[in-house]
Parts: sequence; structure tokens; C-alpha cells
Amino acid sequence: MARAPATLRQNDHLLIQRELVQYGRNIILETGGSYALQRRFFVNDPWELIAEAIARGVSNKKHRDLAQSFRRQAEDYFNVAATARELATQPVLFYYAFLNLSKAFGLVKGNTKFASRIMHGLTCTAKRSAAHHS
Repeated sequence: MARAPATLRQNDHLLIQRELVQYGRNIILETGGSYALQRRFFVNDPWELIAEAIARGVSNKKHRDLAQSFRRQAEDYFNVAATARELATQPVLFYYAFLNLSKAFGLVKGNTKFASRIMHGLTCTAKRSAAHHS
């Protein structure tokens, strides 16, 4: 039977496979006779998990900083929407939260168009249908 990890004291650091992690029992997975980092786990604050994914997933500093900015804006809009007193304003705030989160996600996935020209909202070029040609 595998031994549980030693109890950590305040200011101790937890290293698993050369990775410094914040300690919590939900991040450790027992694998036979040893322990490893859990790759899927529940978190109290998903925004920190998103921030970490951006930090690891975007190598270009300018793009990473921009993605983090989009993430912070998304988090603020989301938090305000979740606590908004007026129900009618919530959809607009959630829209901006997920718009900014989508831009951050796009940068993580390598879509650099979000970094080249900052604008309000999203744009696309409309295709003219044959019915409009005279």
C-alpha cells in the first residue's frame, strides 16, 4: 500500500516531477506505489486555471500578455454579471465576458489575428448573395 504524502508545513514547497505546485489533496493522483499530478481536477477558482493555461500555452510575451488581459477582462465582466442587481444587464455582461475569453482562447490556440488589431467585438466580411446582383 502506498504511503500518503507527508504533511506540508506553511512555506514548504511541493515538487512533483520538477514541477512546483500549490499543495492540495485534489491535485495528487495515486499511481501504483507513487504519486503524480492529477491532470483533471476540480478547482474553486477556474480563472486561475485559465491564467495558468495561458502562461503555459502562449510563448510570445506580447501575445501572452494580451491573452492575460483578455482573461482578466473576461473574469471581471463575468463576476459583475453574476452579481448584477439588474437582470436585464446580465446578458450583455456575460456576452463581453465570453467574447474576451474567446479572444484569449484564440491566442492560446495560435490565432494571432486577435493580437494584430484591437477592436470592439468581432468582424467578418459578408458574402453577397446572387439575389443582390443586378
